[in-house]
Amino acid sequence: EVKAFFSGLISGGIFSHAHLIEGPEGSGKKSLAKYIAASLACGGNCNDCNICHRIAEGHCPDIKFISRSEGQKNISVDAVRDMIDDTSLTPLELDFKMYVIDGAERLSAQAQNSLLKIIEEPPKNVYILLLCESSAQILVTVRSRVQRVPMQLLSRAETEEYLKQHCERSLLADDG
Repeated sequence: EVKAFFSGLISGGIFSHAHLIEGPEGSGKKSLAKYIAASLACGGNCNDCNICHRIAEGHCPDIKFISRSEGQKNISVDAVRDMIDDTSLTPLELDFKMYVIDGAERLSAQAQNSLLKIIEEPPKNVYILLLCESSAQILVTVRSRVQRVPMQLLSRAETEEYLKQHCERSLLADDG
């Protein structure tokens, strides 16, 4: 459902420059971010062309994931400032740049305030995805300027059905 929602926005030419994707760990937020990037880059997200593979593998220089540094409690204001500086540079491979802030609830208040300016006045062809488990720690001023999309974990039955439809039967054998 969420993929269909984003596919509709992209194909309709109404994809917003900033989204807040909120859901529990394991709900597929990072995979969804890559899906969105590939859909924007490829048009149909064919999952077969070079650019779709590069995005899926994390090798596209125009799709950047930002998270807190190891040993740090928060995503620093410097990381956000570096991102903002990077938005003015021309994309290398794609017609756009995408910044995926993983663990957006860990953005310091100062980092969120820095991010606010770019969300309010986005450069052309720059997209920002904020991924978080809970938006409660995201400043109201930021939340009010992005489109919030909730994600949920799939149930065991939904996961099994998906695997049956998309995996080879030999991989699904129950060895006990």
